[in-house]
Amino acid sequence: MAFITGMIVIDANASALNNSDRKIGSSPYNNSVAVKQINTGNGAYVYVTAQAFRSWVLKAAEAEGKVPLSPTHGEDSIAYADGNPIKYWNDDLFGYMRASNSAQEEKKFVENGGTPRQRKNGKSKGKDTTQLTTLTRISPFRMSTLVAIEPNNIARDFSTMSRHEGNSVIAEHQFYRVSLQGLFSVDLHAVGRFTYLGRTGYQNLDEVRKEIADKHEDITHIPSESAYLLSLDERVERVNLLIRLLGRINAGAKQTLHYTDVTPAVTILAFTRGGNHPFNYLFSNYGGTPRFNKEVFQNAIDDVKTGKDLLSPVFIGWKHGYLPEERTRAEQVQIKDEVELGTPREAYLSAENWLRENSWVMDLNNHNTDSDSQA
Repeated sequence: MAFITGMIVIDANASALNNSDRKIGSSPYNNSVAVKQINTGNGAYVYVTAQAFRSWVLKAAEAEGKVPLSPTHGEDSIAYADGNPIKYWNDDLFGYMRASNSAQEEKKFVENGGTPRQRKNGKSKGKDTTQLTTLTRISPFRMSTLVAIEPNNIARDFSTMSRHEGNSVIAEHQFYRVSLQGLFSVDLHAVGRFTYLGRTGYQNLDEVRKEIADKHEDITHIPSESAYLLSLDERVERVNLLIRLLGRINAGAKQTLHYTDVTPAVTILAFTRGGNHPFNYLFSNYGGTPRFNKEVFQNAIDDVKTGKDLLSPVFIGWKHGYLPEERTRAEQVQIKDEVELGTPREAYLSAENWLRENSWVMDLNNHNTDSDSQA
């Protein structure tokens, strides 16, 4: 099966993009908040969670307004999305779990536009009951934690509210100057493929959603796989929307006080066979500054080529002005006709165009050995 495997680097000049629920340990103030960090013997490595980054992508999709996002519902300590991947792009690409068995909350959600779920008979404590079908879907879009390439001395800053009479109210927070690196992957075989198998992660559809699928003009039923499959064109466009949004994210915590451009300063991505990631060790800490490991990159490309796992060119996007000496090192990699270097948006656009022209990768399976035969 084919995957998009990629990595991104975010240049956080003076930022606090993802804060914890902890106070700053040594702060004397009641109002203080610490950034998320991994403490090691080499120092503190700040990070942004995958959940936060995925929410940034969803906000970018909402801002673009080209596809509807699934409605959500919250009750007590749980919240969930609609769980209708046929209608909603994000339920398809980001996955879901809708497991609440509260009939009252189900009614509220449906009244507010949610898709109802199938009711089925069951038993609870030996008594006959009516239960709602639990819906789950594994996310085809996978994202790592974004971790600082270099350890950091985290800075502390103060803000005050002093427009009222009396003493000023002081709040303290942390911020940092780092480059954050993360990996992402998209399982192309899973995009637009919805199963109704009775196990966790694969009960994407219930009878209600199967009826919706049966009425959909651009869906094929595959009974042998207990699955429904969106049209190839629709699957390609869903993936391409995700690729495009990676270059348009604009979110993060503390943007009022520490505005940060969170669009990738560097991105490297390719279409590959299998989900193993070849771009994991391309940047390392070199005296407090990120260093691009061109030899590692060269070896990574050679390795995926040897295994015939590289299906596309490698698309590199690098913003001019970000670590120009390291960009020069990337330009020196000797891989003829297999690397395209531009800006991040150019890299994402090239990847979109390549997928439209080579849509066969969406249906590549483990038995294909010659990618040329699919074109």
